[in-house]
Amino acid sequence: MPKKSESDAQDSNESGVALGDELTYTIGYKNTEGASATVTITDAVPAGTEFVEFAGDHKDVGSKDNDGNLTWTLADVPAGKEGTVQFKVRVTEDAFKNGGASGNISNQASVAVGNNPAVKTNTTTDEVTDGRLTLSKTVTAAEGITAPNKAFTFKVLLYQADGTTPLVGTFAFAGRPGGTNGTYISGQIKSGDTIALKAGGSVTVTLPTGAHYEVQELDSKGELMTSEDGFAVVDKANPQKGTVGQATQVGFTNVYSVESTKVENAFKVQKKISGRNWMTSDAFTMTLTAQGEAPMPKGVKDGVSTIELHKDAQVGNFGTIEYTKPGTYTYVITEQSGDEATLTFSKATYRATVTVTDGGAGKLSAKTKIAQLTDDAGDAAERTVEAAVFTNIANTGSLTVKKTVVARVIDPYVEISEEAAHRISKRAKIGDVVSVPVETKQFGRIAAQAAKQVIIQGIREAERGMIYEEFNSKEHEILTGVVNKIDPRTGCAFLKISSNSDYTEAMLAPAECIRGEVLHEGDRIKVYVVEVRNSTRGPQVLISRTHPGLVKRLFELEVPEIFDGTVEVKAISREAGARTKMAVWSKDPNVNPVSACIGEHGARVAAVVEKLGGEKIDIVKWSEDISEFISAALSPAKVVKVELLPGETRSCRVTVPDQQLSLAIGNKGQNARLCARLTGYNIDIRPESGYYGEDEEPKKDATDAE
Repeated sequence: MPKKSESDAQDSNESGVALGDELTYTIGYKNTEGASATVTITDAVPAGTEFVEFAGDHKDVGSKDNDGNLTWTLADVPAGKEGTVQFKVRVTEDAFKNGGASGNISNQASVAVGNNPAVKTNTTTDEVTDGRLTLSKTVTAAEGITAPNKAFTFKVLLYQADGTTPLVGTFAFAGRPGGTNGTYISGQIKSGDTIALKAGGSVTVTLPTGAHYEVQELDSKGELMTSEDGFAVVDKANPQKGTVGQATQVGFTNVYSVESTKVENAFKVQKKISGRNWMTSDAFTMTLTAQGEAPMPKGVKDGVSTIELHKDAQVGNFGTIEYTKPGTYTYVITEQSGDEATLTFSKATYRATVTVTDGGAGKLSAKTKIAQLTDDAGDAAERTVEAAVFTNIANTGSLTVKKTVVARVIDPYVEISEEAAHRISKRAKIGDVVSVPVETKQFGRIAAQAAKQVIIQGIREAERGMIYEEFNSKEHEILTGVVNKIDPRTGCAFLKISSNSDYTEAMLAPAECIRGEVLHEGDRIKVYVVEVRNSTRGPQVLISRTHPGLVKRLFELEVPEIFDGTVEVKAISREAGARTKMAVWSKDPNVNPVSACIGEHGARVAAVVEKLGGEKIDIVKWSEDISEFISAALSPAKVVKVELLPGETRSCRVTVPDQQLSLAIGNKGQNARLCARLTGYNIDIRPESGYYGEDEEPKKDATDAE
């Protein structure tokens, strides 16, 4: 009758045996002959076990062959004597098939006394039980944050009872790795395999009871997970180790958090005065009111922020607002009505919206939008705008004269006391200039006409001044223009360009048009504002479709990483209509600047190419290492080496494979020219095999290609 060894250290199940358990088999015998006889006992190592040692009184006479057959030969056993022999075995992985119980471990011995036939002993049976190792994933997140449905990778290592020798078998698993509502799957796993689990997912692996396990949660690099993409391992150690029982649970909990994002210079606000010029005493208050639980700039109480605009600061913003969780946040922008008798205050209302999203990598991003709800007269006028513009209108039918506020009036024609000024504006203080209403009934016809001409001229100058100020702020920006007409003689296109409520006419010279581009009246095109000049005829806006700045601004519109400063455009060289090279760099080591500009499946760069009429765009990574930068700038050609030439000429010699020479130079030297402009270096390109002849070295220099 076999029994578990008292020396067995495994905490086995009472209902059966476990991996690594030691079993001791005891075989009894008795000489039933009337005289001494030889007793021969035979047995075999049971299937699913491995032999450990002979035990008991006759351990020295036991023998085992290579096939696992055991034999005890006991000579001269006295008549009537009885006794036992013993041997020990250890339960192995073979007792478990496909992770489940193979049945039982059975054993039966044979005993032969003298020349009598061998007699079979009773059969002993031990139940083999399998264990269950359940792997589960739990994901938590802070209030207001939803964790992305990410799959987490677990590596499962399985060992023998010694904890060091790997199991070699394949074991069954089943469960719902995609979550509680996921698809039920089953399969096979061996030691070292990985299983992917999503939040709420779990699988159960059927393993030998008593086996040792080690479960590791891995990151995208195949290393032990600590934190990645906003997820961090909490509560338990990584990896988790232990011994497989009938119901062993291994769970990993990850908490998801996000980095806050900030909107700098939130919501552009502009103040305008129509009908008169700004005065030193002018001051207007703009308010930002939060809707619901929208965050506000630091230091703001009661959900209302105010800024003051005046002559020297006609454009402003409400500062920096930090957002800690995704959502859509809404604000209302209005102007506080003042007591200026000569002005009609704006009744315009704007709704500012900030949409904060989580890209799924633990980082928030924000996009702002300003929509006008009512115009300056208070009438409904919903439209999307770049800035909240409030225009106060000087009251018509009145005449004013500017006077300086003084403590003691000496010249009443140009000075006014502080007390009298306060009746016009409560903000007036000594040194300010205020507009004093003038009674016009006492004027004659000639004086009235002269005043009329002066007023009309002043209004015209004021209008031109406002238009100039508006477009001057748009220098080096992109505006949308409508083609009004095209001069058939010169080829110049005249565009009507608008910015907010102001517009002006600009001329697009043929030299500033993209090569091959045909414009028609009524076309809407984007142009780059090179310069704004103020002339006697009004503001002149110099625009271009060939300027490298157009490419940069178009990428700012398509690539959020460039707009928010994560990716920086270091240099651009362009031959409009043909090809552009752009060097980019990222201050964030986790952001690939080239991939960010290209976009998924090339969507971002394709959008810019479409706006430029199919112009090819090469995007390369900028580097402080000039050799590395030049190598990248010569793309798509491969560079063998870059040699910087001594001196202050900013020249270099670039070696390329022979078959890549024409590619490096480009069509009519275009690639070399663009590379030289991008890097600022004169580039001498030569093949890897060298030039033919030593006296003549035909240079493929970027400057020669011009």
